[in-house]
Amino acid sequence: DLLASAKTVAILPFKVAITYKKMPKGLTLDMVKDNEQQESVQMQQGMYTYLLRKASDYSVSFQDVDRTNALLKKAGVWENLGELMADSICSILKVNAVIRCNWSYAKTGSEAGAIQQLEMLQKVPLAIYVG
Repeated sequence: DLLASAKTVAILPFKVAITYKKMPKGLTLDMVKDNEQQESVQMQQGMYTYLLRKASDYSVSFQDVDRTNALLKKAGVWENLGELMADSICSILKVNAVIRCNWSYAKTGSEAGAIQQLEMLQKVPLAIYVG
């Protein structure tokens, strides 16, 4: 078990990618990037909340995501997490392991239909790295 030797685990912001088959009117690439960033942190918070509810099932503690994000920003690595190795991130966060997730989806159809016709491109791949 990867987590057997770990004591504290940090959940990193998800790497989110949103694509559109046809970009809705009035939507800019900057707006899409902002949306990806917001969803990234929301999904991170959701996983943290889920894992806290199941805390008795685990032999590790999970670092509060607000602390995780503050430390990443303070270290100046918030924008380039994908370029860092897990052991470097563990050192920055002072944790034993990190959980990294990627999530992407394409919105299809019209503005109204984009919400209804959500096409999943990938399930959420989850990777645990012990640093």
